Amino acid sequence: MRTPDSSEASMARINGILIRGAIVVAIAAATVLPLIR
Repeated sequence: MRTPDSSEASMARINGILIRGAIVVAIAAATVLPLIR
């Protein structure tokens, strides 16, 4: 276990990456699904 500050910073980085990934996936799905269907 490291200091709470570093753990919170890593959590924030992970959350930011997950949010960006979710947005990219949502945009890709919104643009690709209509083309397939």
